[in-house]
Amino acid sequence: MRRLTAGFIVGCGLALVVPFVTHAAPSAQQVPLDRFGNPIKQGPSITEMEFFFNTRGDAKAVDEPINIQVLKNNTLIYDSGWIQGDVAYNANTSHNWFAPWADKPILVPVSTADCQNLKLRVEKQGDKPWTTNVRVLGNARSLLLLADTPDVQFGKKNTAPVNDVLNGSAGVKVQHTDGGSYHIFSFTCRG
Repeated sequence: MRRLTAGFIVGCGLALVVPFVTHAAPSAQQVPLDRFGNPIKQGPSITEMEFFFNTRGDAKAVDEPINIQVLKNNTLIYDSGWIQGDVAYNANTSHNWFAPWADKPILVPVSTADCQNLKLRVEKQGDKPWTTNVRVLGNARSLLLLADTPDVQFGKKNTAPVNDVLNGSAGVKVQHTDGGSYHIFSFTCRG
């Protein structure tokens, strides 16, 4: 039920009538909305992702942009391009990025069934160190696609990438590749 109500604002000796609308409580049938107000598709489809970077010790320099990519097996499904080259990530701060964003869509439809084949690749330009952990959420934060990783350090490119398994939050094991200037993390997916 909607009801139009009039409110009064008194200031400088004037009384103004300002209409405003009150809304009934949302029904349980309402579909959640993304950050643009579009309905989020229910079900296993991953329609949006949010990438969190929690900078520790070493800050990301303002002149060293990053590139965020999501791969399904070896197929590129999202590529941010070089971003945040004008933003410093100071120690003990958190920054996030969304997919899709502006003119950077998710290129290939994916679902939670694809999780075992999804990987996040983050690369940083420049040789200055940056220490961060990473988390990826999906569908308006309703899916945990990559649990908090331990801190990793970006810097100079390694001559040979190092593959290992990281112990993520809540004991989740994360397949990881350390390339120095880039890191690759396997999605862990929890709904």
